[in-house]
Amino acid sequence: MKNETLVHEKHCLENKNTLNTSIIKLSLISLSLSSNFSLPLQSSVLPVVQKNPNHQKLAQKICKILKEYRLTCDIDHSSVDPTKSVEMVPVGYEELELQILALITENLPIKMRMVGFPFKSTNQANKVISDMPDMAERYSLEYLHSLLKRLNEVYSAGAHLTIVSDGCAFSDILGITDEQVTNYERALKQLLEDLPHISVIASQDLITPEVNSLKAVREAIIHYSLLAIVSEEKIKSDSKLKDDFGVLIKRIENELDCPNGQELLRARGQNIDTVSKLISQRSSGFGLFIKEKYGSQKVISVSVHYQPNVGKKIGIKLSPTSFITPWHGVLVVEKDGTSKIVHKQDIDSSAYKQTGKFVNRFWCPFYQAN
Repeated sequence: MKNETLVHEKHCLENKNTLNTSIIKLSLISLSLSSNFSLPLQSSVLPVVQKNPNHQKLAQKICKILKEYRLTCDIDHSSVDPTKSVEMVPVGYEELELQILALITENLPIKMRMVGFPFKSTNQANKVISDMPDMAERYSLEYLHSLLKRLNEVYSAGAHLTIVSDGCAFSDILGITDEQVTNYERALKQLLEDLPHISVIASQDLITPEVNSLKAVREAIIHYSLLAIVSEEKIKSDSKLKDDFGVLIKRIENELDCPNGQELLRARGQNIDTVSKLISQRSSGFGLFIKEKYGSQKVISVSVHYQPNVGKKIGIKLSPTSFITPWHGVLVVEKDGTSKIVHKQDIDSSAYKQTGKFVNRFWCPFYQAN
């Protein structure tokens, strides 16, 4: 049944005339195995507020903290071409400050939403240890929690981050089972038990009486994704989209550069280009699905990807110095106690040993310098 669904999606990608693709036009193709959509809290719809000097100072302080955690380069591009790891300065801070100020004026908590943490990479040969979260995820969650903790210290109404795990959106495309997605999400929640300012919306949490199974959730996402197809002509005519899609292809190529990845392609008669298009399409569909489900909520949108306009969405680092997302790597702890997330293939086995420790009763492996 899954293969039939993928064949249908592929057919829709190759036959654009079967869909009214003008229904929805999306300006950005997802650049990783994770959708990065969440609804911006637009300043244009915020109530007009009287500017209280103390509130303004607090809003500025909060924005300053957020600046310390923002992404300063396009990690998707730099992951496939390190020469593109150049510092970038986003715009939109005035709009972001107005959003924060409106919340402060009404004494409302700062609610942030991030889409990510889908499932562990399928490439255990080169990237990760297993299909479960490990110390890389815990390291990133602790780092994100440090941001939330600082915001809660300066703002009495509080701040909270909700992570929407998007694994069910495209796990089947990469040969990941629903059980693997569910186990990964369940472990994430366990790792968060002592980090109260972060919560996870898992695939199971998307089930409702109307959409009453993971299969139904995926079918709903596929429905939205078929409305969100970006035509070949659009990609070819837009240099930014063309460049972004080229990066996505290289990222998927790296993801499937392992025995099980190559076997998946052979078994389904697919190539990297087709898989990349399907993932891009599903990621866009997931964004529309989440917008429909949670669109009325006022949130500050954050993303695991670089964002050029923080007034619309803030690109947030997942660790102090690493540009590899935790679900694509493992944690390395150096002799001086510093840590970073890397691909497993980049670890010198003669200089590091695999070890681990329990966090909230869950075993988290990592690599320690000898």
